[in-house]
Amino acid sequence: MWCLIEDFFDQPLVMKGLVGWGWLCIVLMIASLVASLLGG
Repeated sequence: MWCLIEDFFDQPLVMKGLVGWGWLCIVLMIASLVASLLGG
């Protein structure tokens, strides 16, 4: 697990941005899904 974290911090800024963008998209998808279920 620590190897993964160290590898992540060794990545260039572009890779961190892509990973962050991916997580942001996932969070937005979950939020819209919850909103549609509650508002449905």
